[in-house]
Amino acid sequence: MLLLRVAVRKSTLMALAFSVLITNARSGSDSRIEWAELPSEIGAKSETVRFGWLIVPEERDNGGGDRQVRLPFVILKCRGKSPRPDPVLFMSGGPGNASVSGYRGWLRHPILQERDLIILDQRGTGHSQPSLASPEIDAVLQQSTGRNLNNAIDSPPYRAALQSFLDRLRKEGLNLRAYTTRNSASDIADLRRLLGLSEWNLYGISYSTRLMLTVLRDHPEGVRSVILDSPLPLQANWDVEAAGNVLSRLDALFQSVSGKYPNLKARTLELIRRADRSPVQVTVPHPSTNSPVVIRLNGFGVLDALYNALEDTALIPRIPGLLDRACSGDVQSGLAPFVSAMTQVSSYAWGMRFAIWMNEETPFEDLTRRTRVRPGWPESLANWRPANIPQDALELWPKGTPAPIENQPVTSDVPVLIASGEMDPDTPPAYARETARTLRRSRVVTFPGFSHLPLFRHPGGAGLIIDFLNDAGSRARN
Repeated sequence: MLLLRVAVRKSTLMALAFSVLITNARSGSDSRIEWAELPSEIGAKSETVRFGWLIVPEERDNGGGDRQVRLPFVILKCRGKSPRPDPVLFMSGGPGNASVSGYRGWLRHPILQERDLIILDQRGTGHSQPSLASPEIDAVLQQSTGRNLNNAIDSPPYRAALQSFLDRLRKEGLNLRAYTTRNSASDIADLRRLLGLSEWNLYGISYSTRLMLTVLRDHPEGVRSVILDSPLPLQANWDVEAAGNVLSRLDALFQSVSGKYPNLKARTLELIRRADRSPVQVTVPHPSTNSPVVIRLNGFGVLDALYNALEDTALIPRIPGLLDRACSGDVQSGLAPFVSAMTQVSSYAWGMRFAIWMNEETPFEDLTRRTRVRPGWPESLANWRPANIPQDALELWPKGTPAPIENQPVTSDVPVLIASGEMDPDTPPAYARETARTLRRSRVVTFPGFSHLPLFRHPGGAGLIIDFLNDAGSRARN
């Protein structure tokens, strides 16, 4: 394991390329590929983009079943003249984010100079069939903006929408316990085999780093290398650790500006206490109508706002000055840039998000357990939780019974590049180090001043990826 803390140099973006051997063979299971024209709702027909459906069993355990799921994927063809035989598979995170619909953002990526890029929608997400998106929940979230303290959702309408969503999925015959990272890893393994690929490289971000680690554990055959941007290790108990992760990043930020703002932590604590005594008000534009909406924040709401600010790399340099302004009494101009993110409605496939969390995360967590907060922060902040999974979902969504291995580190000798943002409150640098601990040929790169997904945002990120891919073959032989 090689640990580096560097301001990543700008690499020369080397020319890359590759071509995929296509087959129509079936795997040992009932999985298969159906090639098709690129659907117009995804993108325009192109000679450089090939589209297909990966069709796999919904249930892979206990003899399986008759129901199948259809997962869309695209192959972005290499631009170079001498394509390499090991493409890159990319999948988005969430859990619950779409992947295929964003393929146009990859068309100019340097990966395509030497390799094909394959993008697959995880079961339940994006354009996969069946979809675990929920227009019922989306509508309630849109209507809840500004109605409650800390912009919390309207619980009775949300609970009714969630129950309606669950009833619909059950009526359609879905087995919600089949929508797991483990089954998605098997889907990925089927895709490699059906495409006739002897080797490929895996690229995951945020939650999909956990998915790629699961592939590395369960289906290591054919995996040449792995790229993990902002890793979420299987052994992390995210909800329990969330408060400590956020406070640790705030401490790092306060320390970095201690010369200019020597008392900012103490003043921030006083702002939180003041908001607990009497909620502060911040006016921001409504995300749908753009009309002014008032958001009321207590102490936890102020921490929510700071959490959202830390997620935005572009905003991080402004946080100390804006927070200084808020602590001096100008709460509106100081907190408004942070609070705006609290009103945005995410376009998750909510059912997949809940299924992943309830099948393999919350079964290992004791949400009543208080984690020890960092020195200088009041113990009460250990009770803060980000609005990752609403309480109604924790109560209503069916829970799985995962095997203990789903909460244990993944061990491998495959070359792995691990990227981490210094200020990331979701997957902090400690997660990168913990992920690397059992990956013998891993390299951790920490990006100073960056937050989540630094490989996307740092100007040297693409070059780092290319250098790693080109070096992975020799690293694997060492």
